[in-house]
Amino acid sequence: MKIRFAVLAICLLLSGRVVFADTGISDRERFDRVTNRLTVFLSGYGLHCLAGEFMGSDYARFYATWRSLGPLDAPEYERYAELFIEEWRKYPKRWIQRSGVKAIAFVKGLCVTGQYRAAMPDNSGDAVYYDIGYRDSGEDYERECVHHEFFHIADRHLAPDRFDDDPGWRLLNVPGFKYGAGGWVAYDTPDYDNKEHPGAGFLNHYSTLGLCEDRAEIYASLFTAGYFDNLEYWCGRDPYLARKTREILSFIGRVCPEITLSWIRRMQEEE
Repeated sequence: MKIRFAVLAICLLLSGRVVFADTGISDRERFDRVTNRLTVFLSGYGLHCLAGEFMGSDYARFYATWRSLGPLDAPEYERYAELFIEEWRKYPKRWIQRSGVKAIAFVKGLCVTGQYRAAMPDNSGDAVYYDIGYRDSGEDYERECVHHEFFHIADRHLAPDRFDDDPGWRLLNVPGFKYGAGGWVAYDTPDYDNKEHPGAGFLNHYSTLGLCEDRAEIYASLFTAGYFDNLEYWCGRDPYLARKTREILSFIGRVCPEITLSWIRRMQEEE
């Protein structure tokens, strides 16, 4: 009897019909349920949900590789969907609809130019890719990445002429400061230490690696509960960082006036 049960279990596994004991549904049903939930949720923002097999943009296929999600990924997929929805529902629809983002892709094994990443902005395809299994830096980091990578799309879409080099933003830094070669440096550095507040005007070392990373780190910290208190702490002690934060809020406010610092504080208190 034990042998027959083991053979049946293996056959079900290979056929993609594993039944989860805690829910009583198959992995295929669970996977579809998560995808349907995300599809409905994102459609409320006018966005497409990409999961399973899909064709990425030429840009995405050239610079990145990933593996498609399938039924056996259902438990991790469900976990990440809960996390993603909790973060994304913070946004007013107007902000998302003006951001330039058209789709959200959920994948696993995401590599960008050979570097394992938690997420990737695809400006060519107007999509943000999220790796459901990237847990290397903890849940707070996963949540921060939801906002950080989304902002790269919004930032470039709303200010394409100054995404890579914004003279006005540079003036907010300590005179003489120069950014590094880009965020990729962190992924190429073994045991990279993302030091907190390494100098006036910067939340962490990663912010010093590129202008767009600096802006995205401040933005993401405004919306991530685990990071917001830290941002306010340093803004109260660092006038350069405080000015940058006000500039990010002004940038958002020109598109979505309801997002103010007071609004964000109320939103964070409700978390």
